[in-house]
Amino acid sequence: MTTHNDLFDARTALESTAGTIIYYRLEALTKWGLQGLDLLPFTIKILLENVLRHAGGELINEDEVLSLARWVTMSMEGFCLLC
Repeated sequence: MTTHNDLFDARTALESTAGTIIYYRLEALTKWGLQGLDLLPFTIKILLENVLRHAGGELINEDEVLSLARWVTMSMEGFCLLC
């Protein structure tokens, strides 16, 4: 059995007719004070979910996840599609 390091308590199971799907909720990062994640472009959300999935392993630690999430949300400040 594989153990999972879920540093942010983001791991979630979704039951479907095809079986169980495991994904990592970006909303879990709001407990760490991160806001505006719902406004991120879809491709950035995919990258951030992947970083969450691998956090606590050999390559990605907690600080790196938070740094990426903060960098992305800070880069969106003052950005307006309809301006």
